[in-house]
Amino acid sequence: MAEESILNRVVSIISFYNRYGKELRAETGLVNDLGLDSLDIVQLVQDIEQSFDLEISDGEITSKNFGSVADVCTLVAGKLDN
Repeated sequence: MAEESILNRVVSIISFYNRYGKELRAETGLVNDLGLDSLDIVQLVQDIEQSFDLEISDGEITSKNFGSVADVCTLVAGKLDN
């Protein structure tokens, strides 16, 4: 799947959690900019798993993988390549 397609899909999913109406860009922080909490992240993981038909392990739910929109895209792209 092309990177732009992944980005568009991830942004679409994350937009549901965008309570403050901030512009979503690759560098947008999920916690710092959007104010997501741990429950939001768990729900986001479930939405991403369903949308991309993949599985994200508990060990992969880290600030490195879910720090920004770009981090999520990198994780998804890596899983789709495997």
